[in-house]
Parts: sequence; structure tokens; C-alpha cells
Amino acid sequence: MNNDIGLKIPNMDEFQTEYKKGIFDDKQIDLTAEDNYLCQFYKFLLNDYFHSVIVFDEAETYLKENGLRGKNEERKDYYEKYSPLQFDFFSLRSPVRIDRIADDARQELLSAMEDYNDIAKRENAQKLAVSSISDVLMIDKTQENNYYLLFNSVHGEGAVPANSIVMVLSSAPTIDENGSDDYFEKEKKRFQVLNEQKDHVEKAFYETTGLKLNIIVKRR
Repeated sequence: MNNDIGLKIPNMDEFQTEYKKGIFDDKQIDLTAEDNYLCQFYKFLLNDYFHSVIVFDEAETYLKENGLRGKNEERKDYYEKYSPLQFDFFSLRSPVRIDRIADDARQELLSAMEDYNDIAKRENAQKLAVSSISDVLMIDKTQENNYYLLFNSVHGEGAVPANSIVMVLSSAPTIDENGSDDYFEKEKKRFQVLNEQKDHVEKAFYETTGLKLNIIVKRR
């Protein structure tokens, strides 16, 4: 596959494991290397869309102004590490059900990925990705009140609404060598700022797009 865009591509074992965690129906899927590339390309195509909802960039600026820092590579999980969205604090956590894309649309995406310098193909692929968000990024857009366990969690944050886009908001932890009281106060402040932005961004995103967004604040 052509990767002139410079996408970070997971190895197939990682990709297959994580993809299958996001399947909550009975569909049997044989995943290929093409699916792996296409999932990353699909997320990459949504970068401009999420940045166009200006609240994300505003939140990033606010977090930095309050002393928060993005995580280094060693602390990032699978979704953060391979996120093609150009954010320091936000990453996409929704299962990307690329298998739900119709064959003709899939071929359009593949054609744009192979020839990304073709402006018409690129713009068409971006429109296609945005128009299919509800089908590809939501577990089930038709289920209003159902929750699915995306991952196990102590505080229940891994249970997400079926009809929402899921993102993670995280930052580097406060650096402390002595376990001082000041450290705990700084960590408390960090989570307070993150949770404030979570609520603000979720509300603003829905008001702007009409789509539900569920942001998970990650502690580490």
C-alpha cells in the first residue's frame, strides 16, 4: 500500500486485536492489511473536520495555558500512539468500523489514499469520511439509551453510549519525585481542568454538529 502521507500503521496483530474489541454484533470479519491502512487513512481524513469545530483547538490552547502538557510516546496507549489527528490532548477512541463502508465508497477511499496529491480525489474522500461518521464511528447510531463496554474501567468510563463518537482527553501527569502535598494539589487541578474541558467540548460539539460526543478523561 502507498503510504506517502506518512501514516503510522499498527502491526497486524495489534490492529486485529483492537479492531475486534470494537465489534458488538455478530458480523464475522477477515481483516487484511488493506483494512489496517484504510482505518488509519479514514481517521486521517477526519483531521480537518475535527479542527474545523473550533472548540477543540480552543480547548488545546486553554489546557496549555493552564500548564498541561501532552504525553510523551512512552506513556501513550494504542489509540493515542496511532492517532493521525493533530492534537496534543485529544485522540479518537471510537471503534472505526471500516467494514461498514460500502464497496464503491471503499474503492474511492483507496483511490484517494493511493493518489493523495490528486486534490479532487482527496476532497471527495474527506466528504465521504465525514458523511459516514455516524455509521463508522458510532457503535449503533439507532440506539438512543444503550451503553456498550468499550473497555474495563474502575470508574465506569469504559461504558459508552452506543450513538456517540468516543474520544479520549489526556495529558502528561504532574512530575513529582517526593510525593509532596504540592504534587497532589497539582494533580487535582489537572483533573479539574481536564473535566471542565470535557464538558465544554462535548456540549459545543453537539451544538455545532448535532452529533453526540463522549469524551473519556484518562487519568494516566
